[in-house]
Amino acid sequence: MIHSGQFGGGTHQILYCRALKLNQMPEIVISEQVDLTRQKISEWLGEATQSAGYTYSPEHLLLQVVDDNGDIIGGLAGATNWNWLYIETLAIAPQHRNRGYARQ
Repeated sequence: MIHSGQFGGGTHQILYCRALKLNQMPEIVISEQVDLTRQKISEWLGEATQSAGYTYSPEHLLLQVVDDNGDIIGGLAGATNWNWLYIETLAIAPQHRNRGYARQ
């Protein structure tokens, strides 16, 4: 069963599976334990990739775009891993769009 919705006032939806009985399909529900769920997923991926010769160990980051007054006018949330940047969220305030900030 898939449950949908939002939590914590945000738009992130983190899902997890719960096996009820051995011969049943697991239930997929929204997790309110965001940090714990991310930690477990990272651990499992780390174990699986390490045995294949490379390690899953993302470095999470938050970047801010600030104006001359120091006000935040945009930002990026994501992670780096395996020399790649994985962008989770990228946004620029509406009044500052179309100026190339997201391309820099």
